[in-house]
Amino acid sequence: MSPRLLIVLALVLVSLPINADDDRGKIVETSGEVYIVSVDGERRGIEEAGAVINASETIVTDENGHAVVSFSDAVLSVVDQNSRLQVEEAGWLSHLGGKIYFTYRKIFGEPRRVKTRFATLGIRGTTFIVYDDARGRAVALTEGLLDIDTPGPAFELYRQQQNHRFEKFKRQARQQQQAAQREFDDYRQGLNREFVDYKLSFKLYPSHIVRFDGNRVEEAIIDDRVQSDFEQFEAIAGEWLEEFREQATHHQESIKNQPAVNE
Repeated sequence: MSPRLLIVLALVLVSLPINADDDRGKIVETSGEVYIVSVDGERRGIEEAGAVINASETIVTDENGHAVVSFSDAVLSVVDQNSRLQVEEAGWLSHLGGKIYFTYRKIFGEPRRVKTRFATLGIRGTTFIVYDDARGRAVALTEGLLDIDTPGPAFELYRQQQNHRFEKFKRQARQQQQAAQREFDDYRQGLNREFVDYKLSFKLYPSHIVRFDGNRVEEAIIDDRVQSDFEQFEAIAGEWLEEFREQATHHQESIKNQPAVNE
C-alpha cells in the first residue's frame, strides 16, 4: 500500500464520529441548573432540552434543578436537585448521590443494572427511587421486582413481615390474662433471634422500602412521605412518563399478539 493511500485512510478514520456508538439517551426536560460532566471532568451547562448523553458522562443538578432523561434502553429517569447520575455502557447506570427516580420498561436482552454506593440493583421492569443524601440511603419500589446485591460483606436483613407478626401477637397478648405474659415473652425472644437474615442478595417487592446503614438493611412498607416522593417525580415527568407508559403497554400487547412458533 502506498504512503499516500495510508495517509488518506488515516484522515478518513480521524474524521469519523468517535462517539457515534456512545449515544445513550437525551435530556428531554430540565429546570434550574443542570450540567453534563465528561469523563475528563469538563462541565457543560444544559440550556434547553434535547441534549444528548453519552456513555461515561455524568448528569449533575444543583439546588432547585432537575432533569428528565430518556435512555435508549427503555428507561426514563428523573434526577432530583443536588443529585448525580453517571451514564455507563448500555444496560448500566450509576447513582452517585442524591435522590433519583427510575422506571424501566420490560424488554428482552441483556440484564440491566443500577449501581449505587451501597448496593447493585438488578432490574425486572420496575419503578423505584434511590436515595443517598442527608436523609440516608434507601431504595423504594412501587412496581416490578428488584434484585439487590451487596458490593461487599453480607447484608444483615431485617424484614418488615416479621414486624407484622410481632405486632399481631402483641395485640392478641394484650387481650389475654396475665398468665399469658410469660408465653408472650418467650415468643418475642424467639422472634428476635429469627429476625436477622444474612444475605449476599435479596429481592425487593412492590410497596416496600429498604434502608441501608452500613451492612444493616431494614425493610418496611412504603409510608406517606415516600409515596409523596413518587407522586412529585411523576408530576415532574408529566407527559414524558405518560408517553413512556403508553409505549410499554403497546410493547406488551405486541408481544402477546405475536403468533406462537411451532417447533
